[in-house]
Amino acid sequence: MPLNRSLAIALAGASALSSAQLQLTTFASGFSNPIAIIADPDSASRFFVVQQRGLIRIVENGSVLPGNFLDVSTLIATGGERGLLGMAFDPAHATNRYFYLNFTETSTGATRIVRYTRSATTTADAASRFDLLRIPQPFTNHNGGTIAFADDGFLYIGMGDGGSANDPNNAAQTTSSLLGKMLRIDVNGDDFPTDNARNYRIPPSNPFLDGVPVTASGEIWAFGVRNPWKWSFDRKSLGGLGAMLMGDVGQNQWEEVNYEPFGAGGRNYGWRMREGAHSTGLTGSAYTPWVDPIVEYSHAVGGSITGGILYRGNALGPEFYGRYFFADYISGRVWSVFVDVDPATGDGSASDLREHTSDLTTGTSIGNVSSFGVDRLGELFIVGYGGTVYRLAPEGDLGNELTAMVMFGGNSNRALRDRFVLDVRAQGSTTPLHRYTMSMDDMDAFRCPVPARTIDVSIKPGSFLRRTVSLNATSGDVHGMFEMVNGDVNGDNTINISDFLALRQAFGTSAGGPADLNGDGSVNVADFLILRSNFGRTGDQ
Repeated sequence: MPLNRSLAIALAGASALSSAQLQLTTFASGFSNPIAIIADPDSASRFFVVQQRGLIRIVENGSVLPGNFLDVSTLIATGGERGLLGMAFDPAHATNRYFYLNFTETSTGATRIVRYTRSATTTADAASRFDLLRIPQPFTNHNGGTIAFADDGFLYIGMGDGGSANDPNNAAQTTSSLLGKMLRIDVNGDDFPTDNARNYRIPPSNPFLDGVPVTASGEIWAFGVRNPWKWSFDRKSLGGLGAMLMGDVGQNQWEEVNYEPFGAGGRNYGWRMREGAHSTGLTGSAYTPWVDPIVEYSHAVGGSITGGILYRGNALGPEFYGRYFFADYISGRVWSVFVDVDPATGDGSASDLREHTSDLTTGTSIGNVSSFGVDRLGELFIVGYGGTVYRLAPEGDLGNELTAMVMFGGNSNRALRDRFVLDVRAQGSTTPLHRYTMSMDDMDAFRCPVPARTIDVSIKPGSFLRRTVSLNATSGDVHGMFEMVNGDVNGDNTINISDFLALRQAFGTSAGGPADLNGDGSVNVADFLILRSNFGRTGDQ
C-alpha cells in the first residue's frame, strides 16, 4: 500500500508560466555529451564538466582549459546509458585530495565506484585509482548515475534496477541485490578486507542492519527505484535541510520526483509495483508502505525526467527561492515547483508548478537536458547533452536579501527534537514567500532573497516562545535577530502558571511530550528548572 506523505503534483499538457521570467546565458560550450557540471571545492571560479565518454574537462573563469583533468575513456563501456556517469569530491578533499567516479567498466558493463587522487590544480593522478565497489549489471541500461556525499559525510549512490523492461529480475525489491536501490557507504575504512570488490565500511546507522522491516544488504539505504539518473541534496551549507530530491526515470507512462528528509532511510519508493503513484500490476514487494512521489507527469508531457536542484541562491530573486528545478530529457521542457516541508514529519510537498521552457528557449535551443548543476552560492546551471552548459539568469528587479540569526536560550542541554518553522511573508499576505524547517544547534542563520517590501518573519517552535519580527526591506538588505526561549508548555506564547501546572501534571512520566522541555524522554526536575528560569517571559505575535 502507498504512504501518502503528500499529494503529488501531476503535470498537465500545459503549465502556467512564471510571473517573473528567467533566461539562459552560455557558460561554456564545445563539450562531447556532457552529463554533469561539478563545482571545484578549491576555487569558486573553477568547474569540472563530466563527459559520458570518459573525459573530464575544466572550465575556469568561463574558459575551457586545454587538456583533460582526467581521461578514463579506455576503462569504460559506452553507448546508450553506459559510460562515465557521476563524480563527487570527498568532504575532506582539502586535505586528502580525493574524488570519486561512477562508471560502467569496459567489457562487462558492471558499475564501478572508484577513487582517484588529485595531483595538481588542473590534473588528476591517473595511476591513483582505488576501487571501492563493483556491481554487476545484467543488462545495458538503467545504470543510475549521480553519486554525492550528504551532510552526514557518507557517499550515496543511485543504482538503477539493472535494465530491460519491468525489472524482470525484480532487483529493486530483492533484499540481496544492490540494484534498484539508493546505497549509502562510508569511504573511510574497509569492512571487507578479503574482498577486493568491496573496499568501504557500512555505516552502523544504515536502516536495514536491524532486520526491520526486512533484513537486507547493509549498503542499502532505500528500495524501489527504477533509474535514479539525476538526484541531488538540499545542501545545509546553502540554507537547505539536507533532504534528497530524486528524479526517477519511469518506463512507459510516468516520470517522478521523490523527496526524502535528511536521514530518513529505509523507504520503499515502490518500483516495480508502481510507476510514479500508479500500479503496474506487477508483484514482489519486499515490504510496504510505498512512498508517494511529490511530482509526477505522464508521457503525454515528456518521456524521461532529468532530476534537478532545489534553488537556494539569491541571483534569481525571491520568487524562485525554495523552488525545485527539473526537466525532461526528451522534450527539453523545464519546470519548477515550490517545495514546502511539514514541520511535524519533515516530509516535503510540491505546489505552484511553473513551466519555464518558453522563457529559456527564446533564441536558444537547449536540446536534451542531461543535468543541472550548482555553484558555491547556490546558483544554477543547465547542462545540454549536445555540448553546452548554461547559467540561469533573471530578468527584472530582484529585490533584496534577508538574513536572520536565531539563538536559543533557557537551557544548555536541549535535545534537538522540535522542528522550528521559519515563515517569511510579505506583510499583509497569507501566502509564505519561503517556509524553512530549521534543524538547529544553539544558534543558526537563515538567508533568502525578498521583495522590496515590509517583510514579516516568524518562528513557531513547539515549546519555545513564538517570535515575529517585521522588517523593512523597501530600501535595501535587512537583518533580523531572534532569541528563542524554552518553557511554553501549553503553546499560548507566555510562560506562566499554566505551564507550571501542565508540567506538574506530567511530572514523572516517561512519554515525553510538550512538558519534556529538554527532550530527554522524561518529565523531571530538569524540565522544571528550565521553566523556572524563564518564568514570566512572553513572545511576540
